[in-house]
Parts: sequence; structure tokens; C-alpha cells
Amino acid sequence: MRVFPLKPFAGILLLSLCWVTGYATVKTAATGDWETAGTWTPAAAPTCGDTLIIPAGVTVTVTAVNDYYGTCVSPEMVIHVYGTLEFQTGKKLKLPCNSVVGVYPPSGLIDPGTGSGNSNTIEVCGTVSWNAASGLLGPGNCVPMPSCSSVLPIELLSFTAMAMNSYVLVQWTTGAQVNNDYFTVQR
Repeated sequence: MRVFPLKPFAGILLLSLCWVTGYATVKTAATGDWETAGTWTPAAAPTCGDTLIIPAGVTVTVTAVNDYYGTCVSPEMVIHVYGTLEFQTGKKLKLPCNSVVGVYPPSGLIDPGTGSGNSNTIEVCGTVSWNAASGLLGPGNCVPMPSCSSVLPIELLSFTAMAMNSYVLVQWTTGAQVNNDYFTVQR
């Protein structure tokens, strides 16, 4: 058995971890303005590469034109809306390429506010994917449509998979199902 000294690899490992986590910040919102650092935990305004979570019962209001596409074309942003993402008139989210906004049951909502037409938009890679004229965007939707995977029409309470000799035991529990007749498990 060959033993490798740790020191030469420790620096490479540390550098790799810094590179991997450099844009992978997960931020959870409290009610407040999108642009305000105090709205998010950890406290920092959203930036490219972030995964953002707006929990149920929380409203985050877009109060400015936020141009992430113009400042950093990538990495993508992922936004999970379980609460409400609301827009003031004339405000926009311009997201980097490959970004996705998922709106989840039971109460996720994108609210155009009092704006109309193209006054409030979500753009992905320079293309308008949602605007105020589209109206409220409720649970089970995602932006951009149809290129992103749709949100599951279920509330998943638990999911486990366990290797058992020559097969895998998969178990799950749902809390709610909307327009769902059956599950298909694929390898």
C-alpha cells in the first residue's frame, strides 16, 4: 500500500473547495426588499451563482432594476419561491444564462404588483421570460418556460433510497398531490 503525504494535496484541496464554493451561496429570505442585504441570510444582496430561497409566508419585493446578466453572464442563479416574489412598477430581474425561478406549492407566487405590460419583467440570458402582462404566476410554474423542468405537482415530505443487495429500495411520502395519477421511477 502506498501512502501519500498530505501536505502537497492539502493546498490543492483547499483551493478546489474555494473554487467550488465561490459562487455557491445559498441565501434564505425574510420579508423585505430584494436588494437589501438584511433581507437575506447570510446578510448579503443576491449575486450571480447564488441559490435563493423565499420561504412560505415571506414576501420579497423587487424595488430596482437588478441586472445580473449585464454584470456577469454566468454562473446561473437559482431562485426557489415558496412565498411571494413581488415587483414594484418598472422593476426587473435580469438573470444570467441558465438561471431558473421555480414557484412551489402550496403558496409560491410571483406577483407583478401594479405594473402592466413589460413594466416588470424576469429576463433570463437577455430574453423576457415573464412580464407583468402574464399576471400572477402561481405554484407549479417555473421561469423560463418551457425550457426549465416543471415543478413537481406534489408536496414531498420524505424521500429515501437504500441499497439492498442487488436492488435499491426507494420510499417516499407525500403531503399533497395535485393532478397526479401515478409515479414512474426510472433508473
